[in-house]
Amino acid sequence: MYRKKFLDFIRQHMESIEKLLEGKYRLSFEYITKVDFADVSGSIRAYLREKRERDIITGHTYIGPHLDDFTFQVHIHDGEFFRTDEYLSRGENKTILLGLKFLEIDFIESVSEKKTILLLDDLFSELDSEHIDYILRAIGDRQTFITSQNMPTFLNRYENFNIIKID
Repeated sequence: MYRKKFLDFIRQHMESIEKLLEGKYRLSFEYITKVDFADVSGSIRAYLREKRERDIITGHTYIGPHLDDFTFQVHIHDGEFFRTDEYLSRGENKTILLGLKFLEIDFIESVSEKKTILLLDDLFSELDSEHIDYILRAIGDRQTFITSQNMPTFLNRYENFNIIKID
């Protein structure tokens, strides 16, 4: 089951996301699901059987990846931890999600043995130039398309960057 393998992959590689935040924070990842990973098909069957009438009435199932969720927590030096969306800035949270996207790409490429193409929409909003530069270095040699309304001027120093302006 790839979902479980991907979740394990995320947990094993959390340090790569922490590095995008310049190592300022220690993070943990929590995945929220109704599925028992010890018995995926059995737990889904039991849930569907138990909730069948409600699902027919509402026209929806209430179990599966479309309803699963996840959170990141930031661990503070005195042992406390907080959800990142309650503690970190919008830019830092965006950086965490970009790190998660990079892990997803690494996982897909390792499983499929194929290269991916990365599309990043509005990368430059909510990130300062230092963090943008860090993200661009993390992209490495991946083929990437970035859309944006505002292009930072410092992008001119990247040799392998082609800017196409559409009016």
